[in-house]
Amino acid sequence: MITYQVSLASVSLQTLHVSMSIPACGETTTLTLPSWIPGSYKIRDFAKNIGEFTALSQDNTPLTWQKLDKQTWQINTEGKACTVYYTVVANDYSVRGAFISDEYAFFNGTSTFLQVKDQPDMPYSMQIDENSAPMGWETFSSMPEVCADYYEFIDHPVYWGKGQVKSFTVKGVDITLLFSGTHPLDIDAICQDLAPICAHHLTLFGAPYPIENYLFITLLADTGYGGLEHRHSTVLMYPRFDLPMKGENRSISDNYIDFLSLCSHEFFHTWHVKRLRPSVMLQPDLSREVYTPQLWIYEGFTSFYDDLAVARAGKMSPEHYCTVLGRHITRLLHTPGRHKQSVAASSFEAWTRFYQQDAHSNNHIVSYYTKGGIIALGLDIILRVRSDNKVSMDILMQTLWNMAGRSETGSQDDIILNACDSLNVEVRDYLDNVVEGTEDVDLDSLLPKIGLKLNLRPRSNTADKGGVNSEQHPKYDFGVTLAENTGMGCKVTQLQENSAADHAGLQVGDIVVAVDGWVANETLWRRLLTQSEAESLSLSVARQGRLINLHMPVQPSKHRVAFLTIENRERYLSWLGRDEAE
Repeated sequence: MITYQVSLASVSLQTLHVSMSIPACGETTTLTLPSWIPGSYKIRDFAKNIGEFTALSQDNTPLTWQKLDKQTWQINTEGKACTVYYTVVANDYSVRGAFISDEYAFFNGTSTFLQVKDQPDMPYSMQIDENSAPMGWETFSSMPEVCADYYEFIDHPVYWGKGQVKSFTVKGVDITLLFSGTHPLDIDAICQDLAPICAHHLTLFGAPYPIENYLFITLLADTGYGGLEHRHSTVLMYPRFDLPMKGENRSISDNYIDFLSLCSHEFFHTWHVKRLRPSVMLQPDLSREVYTPQLWIYEGFTSFYDDLAVARAGKMSPEHYCTVLGRHITRLLHTPGRHKQSVAASSFEAWTRFYQQDAHSNNHIVSYYTKGGIIALGLDIILRVRSDNKVSMDILMQTLWNMAGRSETGSQDDIILNACDSLNVEVRDYLDNVVEGTEDVDLDSLLPKIGLKLNLRPRSNTADKGGVNSEQHPKYDFGVTLAENTGMGCKVTQLQENSAADHAGLQVGDIVVAVDGWVANETLWRRLLTQSEAESLSLSVARQGRLINLHMPVQPSKHRVAFLTIENRERYLSWLGRDEAE
């Protein structure tokens, strides 16, 4: 067995000290650290945070070693057991890595635990040196005493510090909520709101459940956001003041609903990613990229269910669910790249394109989260229509789980087509068009079948996320996202293809100093544009130290902001699974 002891070396320097005891494995022992963490498809090079590496024999004799590449160490052990000591710099403030604050230390196994290469079935265990931590710190993890192999071992993130903890039981599964620090949250209310959402997922996939207990670790932040799934836990990051506090009114804010949806998303991954997953992700090579065109299935379907479960659980009104759907559709309509890249290609190219976006990415790529969720919505309606309401996404999810989830045998690229064929519903035409192709889901014709209507309007300002109607319907638009410049004018942070700003020759990073001779801000720019009777506006632009003059054509606003209206309430509530009386 390989055992680790983790000590807190320094809070101020944000370092952990790790000792690793290794049994005799051969004349040399090779250690390696992953370069990425499952669920986040980007090379992170975690080994860059490993330092002060030493190796000793059982009699404390120093052993020679050499580094073979950026993440691999080879120790000359001469067939004997050894102990390796190293430090981990823990300054990655995210759900993916390792981080130390004055309140806690948090770490993922992929950032912290070296692996013995070519020993895949060797058991692993960990101990925390609690004496090295400040008074009052406690350890929380879903990790068992012994893990069967390295893949299981690194799938249990560890929180070590001060926290607020509350547990509840749903359908026999013990669920624990942990929030970092001592912020006065209304943790009882959060448990109460989250319980029916967890019950929804457990009911959907059915018993026997793959878990007996589950841990939600939430790192409270100022403005941070994120989530990462694990087999028996998840790590979330969320703004602390967007969550309910003790003594506050029990009204549910939009930001809090978003938190419940995030919890819903990650808990859904317990089935749909951590067990039912692409075959190439069963035991992926963590030293390099592993490619699959299936991410739209896993993140897209989960994105469909995260909000839907909150609405079904009664923690989001039917009207607000329409608002949320409208915002997702708006985000997709403001992505010209959806007509250039398929969601299958977006999935496959996630490593280099989706996870490495820049200001121009929306013009060239599509999100397999956003469009994948809309595809799932359309697929649900199509399954219902073509099966005379006998088949739905719920039935499809249960079929997928029984095909390859319970057994954890891995999914092939055609699993959705095969599952629908087994349900006697033909969907090849739909999948060819919206998954392999770049067509939009035909929401105009599909949504009325569940009692909804898609409406489109112009964007009222760059902060307009859609989802609701607006009294402001500007006649003209310029097609950029702006940030107020600290000096003078507005900075262009994003630019839409074929927009007025595009035709004017504006670039991302430009500072628009003046519009028609007037010092610019977004509000004034829009007012001048609305009142203009000319064919163009003159722009004074600062670009890389130069002042240039451009002419922006006056173009009619494009109707790309979506909002839904309920046209048949009874049909809509029936589809949503809600009672009018709720």
